[in-house]
Amino acid sequence: MLHIAILLISVLVIKMALIKFLKKKYSIVPDPGEYIHMNDTHKWGERGLIQCAIIFLIISFFSHRILFLYFFVITLCIGLGFRTFMEYKYEREQCVYIITFIETISVCIMIIGASILYYVWCKFEIH
Repeated sequence: MLHIAILLISVLVIKMALIKFLKKKYSIVPDPGEYIHMNDTHKWGERGLIQCAIIFLIISFFSHRILFLYFFVITLCIGLGFRTFMEYKYEREQCVYIITFIETISVCIMIIGASILYYVWCKFEIH
């Protein structure tokens, strides 16, 4: 479990340092408050992906199958990627999509890395 904690903490520290650097370099000022969608396609696409993720989470809880939990994680990563793409497509000049892209990559690395470390080191560890 220590390997997972080290991975998560190191990814978070690198993400925060990179975001701080990029905010200074590109003069990015994120909007405070609630997130504003680019258009209706963005809003309904994100809502649909969130609903799919919730359905996969509920199915994995009741069926006790890890496969649906992976579908939940993949759906969340696709949702973050969709948000990054929509910000890039419609508000390229504000450069907020760069921060969203860094957050998307860090979340994917943390989730995939933690699951790999769990199944490689924690499952086969001799007690």
